[in-house]
Amino acid sequence: MPTFQSDHPKRLVAIYVRVSTAEQNREGYSPEHQRKRLLEYIEGNPGLNLKSRPDLVFDDVGTGNDLNRPDLDRLRSLVKKKAIQGVIVWRIDRLSRNLKHLLMLFEEFQQHEVSFISLQENIDFTGPIGRLIFQIFGSLAQFERELIRGRTHAGKMTSAEMGNYIHGNTPYGYRKVPNPGTKGKKLELIEEEKRWVETIFDWYVYQGWGDLKIAKELNNRAVPVKSVRKGKRSEWTEIRVRRLLINSLYYGHCVSITKDEEGRRLAPHEQTITQVPPCVSEVLWRQAQKIRETRKGGRSEHPYLLSGKVVDVSADLEEPRKFVGAPRTKGGHCYRRKQVTNKSTGEKLSSFELPAKQLEDFVWSKIMSAFRDPRVFVKKYLNLQKQDERVRQIEASLKALRLRETQIKDIELPNSERAYLKGVFSEERFSRIQIELNQELEHAGEKIRDLEADLEGLVWVRTEAESLKSASSELNKRLQTLTREHKKMLCGLFVDRVDITRTEYPGKKRIVEADVYFRFNLSRLIEDAGAVCTPSAQTETAIADHLNTASDNVGGRYRSGKHLIHVSARYHKIQKRSRNPNFSNSYLVSAWRELS
Repeated sequence: MPTFQSDHPKRLVAIYVRVSTAEQNREGYSPEHQRKRLLEYIEGNPGLNLKSRPDLVFDDVGTGNDLNRPDLDRLRSLVKKKAIQGVIVWRIDRLSRNLKHLLMLFEEFQQHEVSFISLQENIDFTGPIGRLIFQIFGSLAQFERELIRGRTHAGKMTSAEMGNYIHGNTPYGYRKVPNPGTKGKKLELIEEEKRWVETIFDWYVYQGWGDLKIAKELNNRAVPVKSVRKGKRSEWTEIRVRRLLINSLYYGHCVSITKDEEGRRLAPHEQTITQVPPCVSEVLWRQAQKIRETRKGGRSEHPYLLSGKVVDVSADLEEPRKFVGAPRTKGGHCYRRKQVTNKSTGEKLSSFELPAKQLEDFVWSKIMSAFRDPRVFVKKYLNLQKQDERVRQIEASLKALRLRETQIKDIELPNSERAYLKGVFSEERFSRIQIELNQELEHAGEKIRDLEADLEGLVWVRTEAESLKSASSELNKRLQTLTREHKKMLCGLFVDRVDITRTEYPGKKRIVEADVYFRFNLSRLIEDAGAVCTPSAQTETAIADHLNTASDNVGGRYRSGKHLIHVSARYHKIQKRSRNPNFSNSYLVSAWRELS
């Protein structure tokens, strides 16, 4: 790269000025101040043979970490065209605060024989010494920025640990109020908005409404939203409702810090959590997340009653394979298992289809035989008093454990380390305390995970029970005229799985059998119904005691469906006589028959 010499012709240089918004009015940083000093430097140093023009003065307003700046882009375009011979700035960080960006720009200048001068540092970055100094100053600029970022991150973490809300927008249902003893602000509930949050979760979990329907209903009722940015529509949208429903803040679990100071994603147990006043219970929030998982993906125009439950467990398969609902080319619908290849033998096993109607009719007939009186069955199934008490116990334990976990991580461990550094603790005592606290922290983490798993099971039972309650109200009206959607919901509740076994025999004979596993106790259903529907001589206490006993046989620990009812059936081609003269004397009808 050539250097400036006094006997050379004057070289055309561009002046580049940048300020961030916060720096515009500070002495030494304003655009006017930078331009004035740079022009004085060019005019006051004739030995450098520099000159410039008004059209070569470039101004940008924005952060020094971003290269996407309009005037910088125009300047770089002139450099690539070799329309200028130099670039002059007031300080090196005016060009960029990022070392990687600085080096990239400097290489660009070198490639096109463009010199670079920084006035404040009083250095002409040309030649090998200039390049070395350039890198040193760039490293210092980046080091300063990283120090600021580190201090900012530490400040945010400390503020969050003190119970402050450190995010920008105030969430719906809350207002920001001063946090006593700190400089920050915490969240406080707005009772009216809290009631609407509860209503939104109720619609989603218990009414089965989707995000869009909830948003429309809120707009129809003219429920105001939180203040929005200028130019944006102030109404409820599908996205707004979805974000509210998945935000753990609404059960009091505000995730404040998710990344470290380098921008790397932290593991869940390393993230900083701030406890805020809850709008809904944790079990209700988890119900909503469980339901959201089941509603993912598109929906078929034809609801398959046993979708996701039919599995091929034939002996010639290396592992069970699921059937999927699919239309048939000849009309109708089926459950189809795709062609698979045996990895050990290389043998290809052809696809396998089961007519959907016959299998669904068989399973549905067994459910209807159990539903002699759906009202009574629901009363038995919805006995959740014991589970409600268990939910309260788990939530109280989780709250205490999470508080203790925060105390260890944010107070006791740092305090012991500071005491050791000041000489208050000996190395032996410090090591012992660290080991004990870390062991307690690990034990608390394991206990939290176990309790969350138990709570997940309770959520599953409650979700299933509430769905059944909704379905039962329809069954009580018209048992025989249910829509396929209602039937699919009931099959989802009562059918655990359907195992299909296909056995091939010589002479192309094939036997297909099904093992259907139901989640309720068929043998006790009529007895339970009789216990509730007896004359008034039977007391409510006796009924409740009987239902408690019955419910214990319905499910395992916190989760319905562990005690399954097994019904075996075989697929048959039944020969029947035809009464229609257009058909032959007999014809075949496919059906499933229960095996004894």
